[in-house]
Amino acid sequence: MSWNWLLADNEYRLYRQESTVLAAGGFLMSTKIRPVYAWDDGSVRMYMRGDRAKPNMTTLLQGPGPRSPASKIMPFSVSYGVQLQDRKFHYLLSPQLKRQKAPFIQNSKREEAVSMGMRAIRLPYSGESATATTVALHQINHGVKPATQALDCLNCHGPSAGFDWRKPGYQQDPWTNSPDNIQPSPAVPASPSIGLPPVKESVLPVPSEMVTRPAG
Repeated sequence: MSWNWLLADNEYRLYRQESTVLAAGGFLMSTKIRPVYAWDDGSVRMYMRGDRAKPNMTTLLQGPGPRSPASKIMPFSVSYGVQLQDRKFHYLLSPQLKRQKAPFIQNSKREEAVSMGMRAIRLPYSGESATATTVALHQINHGVKPATQALDCLNCHGPSAGFDWRKPGYQQDPWTNSPDNIQPSPAVPASPSIGLPPVKESVLPVPSEMVTRPAG
Protein backbone atom coordinates (compact mmCIF):
# COMPACT_ATOMS: atom_id res chain seq x y z
CA MET A 1 0.00 0.00 0.00
CA SER A 2 1.22 3.50 -0.74
CA TRP A 3 -0.03 7.06 -0.53
CA ASN A 4 1.25 9.86 -2.72
CA TRP A 5 0.07 13.12 -1.17
CA LEU A 6 1.34 15.17 -4.09
CA LEU A 7 -1.12 14.02 -6.74
CA ALA A 8 -3.13 16.93 -8.14
CA ASP A 9 -6.51 16.92 -9.91
CA ASN A 10 -5.17 16.31 -13.42
CA GLU A 11 -2.76 13.62 -12.26
CA TYR A 12 -5.52 11.90 -10.30
CA ARG A 13 -7.82 11.73 -13.34
CA LEU A 14 -4.97 10.49 -15.52
CA TYR A 15 -4.10 7.63 -13.19
CA ARG A 16 -7.75 6.84 -12.57
CA GLN A 17 -8.28 6.09 -16.24
CA GLU A 18 -5.42 3.61 -16.28
CA SER A 19 -6.11 1.76 -13.06
CA THR A 20 -9.01 1.40 -10.67
CA VAL A 21 -6.82 0.65 -7.64
CA LEU A 22 -5.82 4.30 -7.19
CA ALA A 23 -8.30 6.04 -4.92
CA ALA A 24 -8.76 9.74 -4.34
CA GLY A 25 -5.73 11.61 -3.06
CA GLY A 26 -3.19 9.19 -4.48
CA PHE A 27 -3.95 6.27 -2.17
CA LEU A 28 -2.92 3.00 -3.83
CA MET A 29 -5.06 0.14 -2.58
CA SER A 30 -4.49 -3.60 -2.77
CA THR A 31 -5.92 -6.79 -1.32
CA LYS A 32 -4.65 -10.16 -0.06
CA ILE A 33 -1.40 -8.67 1.19
CA ARG A 34 1.09 -10.90 3.00
CA PRO A 35 2.26 -9.24 6.23
CA VAL A 36 5.83 -8.39 7.11
CA TYR A 37 7.17 -10.04 10.26
CA ALA A 38 9.47 -8.30 12.75
CA TRP A 39 10.51 -8.56 16.38
CA ASP A 40 8.17 -6.58 18.64
CA ASP A 41 8.02 -6.07 22.41
CA GLY A 42 5.09 -3.67 22.31
CA SER A 43 7.14 -0.47 22.12
CA VAL A 44 6.96 1.79 19.08
CA ARG A 45 9.49 3.98 17.29
CA MET A 46 7.95 7.18 15.96
CA TYR A 47 9.20 9.95 13.71
CA MET A 48 9.17 13.24 15.59
CA ARG A 49 8.73 16.54 13.81
CA GLY A 50 12.11 18.09 13.23
CA ASP A 51 14.00 14.79 13.06
CA ARG A 52 16.57 14.91 10.28
CA ALA A 53 16.17 12.32 7.55
CA LYS A 54 19.07 10.86 5.62
CA PRO A 55 19.09 12.04 1.99
CA ASN A 56 18.11 9.47 -0.65
CA MET A 57 16.92 7.02 2.01
CA THR A 58 13.47 5.93 3.16
CA THR A 59 12.37 7.63 6.39
CA LEU A 60 10.71 5.47 9.04
CA LEU A 61 7.53 7.09 10.36
CA GLN A 62 6.45 4.28 12.66
CA GLY A 63 7.79 0.85 13.47
CA PRO A 64 8.51 -1.62 16.27
CA GLY A 65 10.98 -0.64 18.97
CA PRO A 66 14.45 -2.17 19.38
CA ARG A 67 14.55 -5.90 20.00
CA SER A 68 14.55 -6.88 23.66
CA PRO A 69 14.30 -10.16 25.63
CA ALA A 70 10.51 -9.66 25.69
CA SER A 71 10.21 -9.36 21.89
CA LYS A 72 8.12 -11.76 19.84
CA ILE A 73 7.81 -12.19 16.08
CA MET A 74 4.68 -10.28 15.13
CA PRO A 75 2.99 -9.42 11.79
CA PHE A 76 2.91 -5.87 10.45
CA SER A 77 1.35 -4.12 7.49
CA VAL A 78 3.64 -1.81 5.53
CA SER A 79 2.53 1.53 4.10
CA TYR A 80 4.77 3.65 1.89
CA GLY A 81 4.28 7.33 1.24
CA VAL A 82 5.64 10.22 -0.81
CA GLN A 83 5.87 13.42 1.21
CA LEU A 84 7.56 16.79 1.12
CA GLN A 85 10.97 17.28 2.69
CA ASP A 86 12.96 20.45 3.35
CA ARG A 87 15.85 20.50 0.92
CA LYS A 88 18.16 22.35 3.34
CA PHE A 89 17.21 21.11 6.80
CA HIS A 90 16.40 17.53 5.69
CA TYR A 91 13.29 17.05 7.80
CA LEU A 92 9.77 16.31 6.66
CA LEU A 93 7.52 19.28 5.99
CA SER A 94 4.07 19.60 7.51
CA PRO A 95 1.78 21.50 5.11
CA GLN A 96 -1.42 22.91 6.50
CA LEU A 97 -4.26 20.83 5.08
CA LYS A 98 -7.80 22.07 4.67
CA ARG A 99 -11.05 20.16 4.92
CA GLN A 100 -11.71 19.66 1.24
CA LYS A 101 -11.95 16.90 -1.28
CA ALA A 102 -8.75 15.31 -2.52
CA PRO A 103 -6.18 16.25 -3.53
CA PHE A 104 -5.21 17.79 -0.23
CA ILE A 105 -2.50 20.00 -1.76
CA GLN A 106 -2.87 21.58 -5.19
CA ASN A 107 0.32 22.48 -7.03
CA SER A 108 -0.58 26.18 -7.19
CA LYS A 109 -1.03 26.40 -3.41
CA ARG A 110 1.68 23.99 -2.25
CA GLU A 111 4.22 26.58 -1.10
CA GLU A 112 1.56 28.54 0.76
CA ALA A 113 0.33 25.43 2.55
CA VAL A 114 3.88 24.42 3.53
CA SER A 115 4.78 27.89 4.83
CA MET A 116 1.62 28.10 6.94
CA GLY A 117 2.07 24.60 8.31
CA MET A 118 5.70 25.09 9.29
CA ARG A 119 4.90 28.38 11.02
CA ALA A 120 2.18 26.61 12.99
CA ILE A 121 4.63 24.00 14.36
CA ARG A 122 7.40 26.62 14.76
CA LEU A 123 10.01 25.01 12.56
CA PRO A 124 12.00 26.97 9.97
CA TYR A 125 11.32 26.41 6.29
CA SER A 126 14.11 27.11 3.83
CA GLY A 127 11.68 27.81 0.99
CA GLU A 128 12.91 24.82 -1.03
CA SER A 129 11.21 21.45 -0.89
CA ALA A 130 11.94 18.01 -2.28
CA THR A 131 10.11 14.69 -2.23
CA ALA A 132 10.92 11.94 0.24
CA THR A 133 9.78 8.34 0.57
CA THR A 134 8.43 7.30 3.96
CA VAL A 135 7.41 3.95 5.41
CA ALA A 136 5.28 2.96 8.38
CA LEU A 137 4.85 -0.48 9.94
CA HIS A 138 1.49 -0.91 11.66
CA GLN A 139 0.50 -3.72 13.97
CA ILE A 140 -2.22 -5.84 12.43
CA ASN A 141 -5.03 -5.57 14.93
CA HIS A 142 -7.98 -4.93 12.60
CA GLY A 143 -9.15 -6.24 9.25
CA VAL A 144 -7.90 -9.75 10.02
CA LYS A 145 -9.55 -13.09 9.31
CA PRO A 146 -11.94 -14.65 11.86
CA ALA A 147 -10.57 -17.04 14.47
CA THR A 148 -11.82 -20.04 12.49
CA GLN A 149 -9.35 -19.11 9.72
CA ALA A 150 -6.40 -18.33 11.99
CA LEU A 151 -2.96 -19.69 11.14
CA ASP A 152 -1.60 -22.73 12.93
CA CYS A 153 1.95 -23.82 13.70
CA LEU A 154 2.58 -25.51 10.35
CA ASN A 155 1.81 -22.32 8.43
CA CYS A 156 5.19 -21.01 9.60
CA HIS A 157 7.08 -24.19 10.59
CA GLY A 158 7.85 -27.25 8.53
CA PRO A 159 9.18 -27.99 5.03
CA SER A 160 6.06 -26.74 3.24
CA ALA A 161 5.76 -23.43 5.13
CA GLY A 162 6.28 -20.20 3.26
CA PHE A 163 7.86 -18.29 6.14
CA ASP A 164 11.36 -16.90 5.55
CA TRP A 165 13.16 -17.46 8.85
CA ARG A 166 16.27 -15.62 7.67
CA LYS A 167 14.54 -12.23 7.86
CA PRO A 168 14.05 -12.39 11.67
CA GLY A 169 17.70 -13.45 11.99
CA TYR A 170 17.54 -17.25 11.98
CA GLN A 171 19.64 -19.43 9.71
CA GLN A 172 16.81 -21.94 9.42
CA ASP A 173 13.47 -22.96 10.86
CA PRO A 174 14.15 -23.39 14.63
CA TRP A 175 11.92 -26.46 14.60
CA THR A 176 14.20 -28.16 12.08
CA ASN A 177 17.25 -29.81 13.65
CA SER A 178 18.38 -31.84 10.66
CA PRO A 179 22.12 -31.42 9.94
CA ASP A 180 21.27 -31.20 6.24
CA ASN A 181 19.41 -27.95 6.86
CA ILE A 182 22.07 -26.30 9.01
CA GLN A 183 24.04 -23.78 6.99
CA PRO A 184 27.81 -24.06 7.56
CA SER A 185 29.63 -21.05 8.88
CA PRO A 186 31.40 -19.04 6.19
CA ALA A 187 35.03 -19.97 5.74
CA VAL A 188 37.58 -17.50 7.01
CA PRO A 189 39.64 -16.25 4.05
CA ALA A 190 43.35 -16.97 4.20
CA SER A 191 45.77 -14.13 4.69
CA PRO A 192 47.17 -12.81 1.40
CA SER A 193 50.71 -13.82 0.52
CA ILE A 194 53.20 -11.16 -0.55
CA GLY A 195 55.86 -13.61 -1.76
CA LEU A 196 58.57 -12.82 0.84
CA PRO A 197 60.62 -15.57 2.56
CA PRO A 198 59.91 -16.20 6.24
CA VAL A 199 61.91 -14.23 8.77
CA LYS A 200 64.64 -16.24 10.57
CA GLU A 201 65.33 -15.30 14.14
CA SER A 202 68.94 -15.26 15.38
CA VAL A 203 70.31 -15.03 18.94
CA LEU A 204 73.11 -12.50 19.26
CA PRO A 205 75.93 -13.03 21.81
CA VAL A 206 75.79 -10.80 24.89
CA PRO A 207 78.93 -8.61 25.34
CA SER A 208 81.02 -9.48 28.41
CA GLU A 209 80.78 -5.96 29.84
CA MET A 210 76.99 -6.30 29.97
CA VAL A 211 77.09 -9.52 32.03
CA THR A 212 76.24 -8.85 35.66
CA ARG A 213 78.72 -10.60 37.99
CA PRO A 214 77.81 -11.40 41.57
CA ALA A 215 79.50 -9.21 44.18
CA GLY A 216 81.92 -10.80 46.65
